[in-house]
Amino acid sequence: MFNIKLFNKNILTIYRHHIMSAACRDVLLLAPQPAEEELEMKRITRNNIKDCIGGSFNVDIMTAYMESQEENVEGFVFSKKESGKTVGYVWVMYRGGNEIQYRIRHIDAFIFDLCVMPEHRGQGHSKRILAMTADYLYGEKQIETVSLACRTDNTIALKIYQDLGFSTEHIKTFARFLRINIPYYKL
Repeated sequence: MFNIKLFNKNILTIYRHHIMSAACRDVLLLAPQPAEEELEMKRITRNNIKDCIGGSFNVDIMTAYMESQEENVEGFVFSKKESGKTVGYVWVMYRGGNEIQYRIRHIDAFIFDLCVMPEHRGQGHSKRILAMTADYLYGEKQIETVSLACRTDNTIALKIYQDLGFSTEHIKTFARFLRINIPYYKL
């Protein structure tokens, strides 16, 4: 990852990602047994979306996006059955579902966001979340293979994905622009 700066603000960030895929059945076979407290998987809706947004996503934008792409984008929140505490969430995009479909036109299901809340990290929840998602994709959607992208410098996540049978198909470079409020004539 590197940044291009203007007036001490990052205006362009370059990320290199592993594009990885795995058979849903392999993920299920390689996943560890459930953690002490079993997780519950619920579909993300307008009512619980605020608990499932992180990183560069905005609640209003994701709500509108989810509703406009109802058949092609799904999100799931995972919480502990006993306490109801949110452990993490995952967002899945299906083939042909959005403005970036040209990037994933050969992919049936693409995990574009996976998050485990900081207080629940290091307990095996990410593997469980991926296994439950793969189980849903394989059982309910009849999808054989799931794909995702992982930054090349995220070694912890790469190890988790590799442990679950994901393998790198290729490495891509993506750029993210930061919107800045500087009139172009002052640049």
